[in-house]
Amino acid sequence: MMRNIGTLYRFELKKILHNKLTIAMLLLVCGLSIILGINPGDSESNAVRELQHSINGRAIDNTLLSEMYQVIDDYAIAWNESNTAYERVAYVEKEIIGSSEILRNYSADEMYEIRESDMFAMMNADHMTDDEIDWWAEKESQVKKPFVYEYMGGPFLLSMVLSTMCLLMIILSAMCLSTVFAGEHRQRTDQMVLSCVNGRKETYFAKIAAGATFLLCVFIISMILLAIVIYFRKGLDGMNTMVQLELPFSAYPLSIGKFIVIQIVIMIVATIFFAIVGMVFSEVFRNGLPVMGLMIGCYLAVTLFDIPSKFRVASQIAECAPTEILSVWSLYDHRLVKLGGHFFTNYQIAPIVYVLIAIVLYILGRKLYCSFQVSGR
Repeated sequence: MMRNIGTLYRFELKKILHNKLTIAMLLLVCGLSIILGINPGDSESNAVRELQHSINGRAIDNTLLSEMYQVIDDYAIAWNESNTAYERVAYVEKEIIGSSEILRNYSADEMYEIRESDMFAMMNADHMTDDEIDWWAEKESQVKKPFVYEYMGGPFLLSMVLSTMCLLMIILSAMCLSTVFAGEHRQRTDQMVLSCVNGRKETYFAKIAAGATFLLCVFIISMILLAIVIYFRKGLDGMNTMVQLELPFSAYPLSIGKFIVIQIVIMIVATIFFAIVGMVFSEVFRNGLPVMGLMIGCYLAVTLFDIPSKFRVASQIAECAPTEILSVWSLYDHRLVKLGGHFFTNYQIAPIVYVLIAIVLYILGRKLYCSFQVSGR
């Protein structure tokens, strides 16, 4: 039986790969991965990167700030060879105290006090409970202060682009996998299943497995291409840099490297989830176009419509959508989920929810696929 399923799996995978639309989309995704890695809008030169590397490992304390104040203007607007080494340090301070403030008026201690005060004020504004805030206070104590500067241009770009990769996987699933079952019904080849040695359940499993494998492999290939391009364009050093150097008000005690690992794990689960959603709904509608509209429509709804935080449950569910939780800005969402007396972050809960929904959809899709073969004759 396993051998027969393996034969079916390879056959279904070949069907997906021999589709001209699939080949075109695969080339497009790989091309976009390279373009995103090059980041055409980035005007940062190699000389600038070298200068910003020159202060790696230094604490952002009064000594470094005083040194910076001597060579920058009051609002850290003009950058040249004499001061560009401090550009990212100034960015951190401006994010914390505000871009309209004169930087030299603040000491390092005042900067960190403002950060902590504003960060917990943001948590209160998100209608978080006292228990949640206490939980984050303990996590915040693990964030090293003063911050230690490390250049992380490459890793941060990689992290930023991963949320865009998520959109590409949605489009790829909607356009290429939505025809796996819909095409079978449209071409009337579903009748052949009744006369096959292998059963309908085995055929259904082979189709789902082939689609999920295809989408997962595309993600891995595009991810590798993206990482290679960024490595040669900006380098990937700085993986151990704290996320607070780009997102100062995050209380997550994470390095950018650890966050990228979290993103990749979520992305792998989400990719399989997208594949199952695309294929199961193509069996529901027996047409690929409604599936494309549904998946892309859901993406636009989550992206374009912001649910106010006062609607706590609805807002948090929306923030757990794959395209939202994979964004680096999700590091500013500190809302937790309490289960069994323990708190869990959205990063821990979201992949489990994707798996549960995927299992339910798989079972419902299998039931529909099998019953159609009987009732449709």
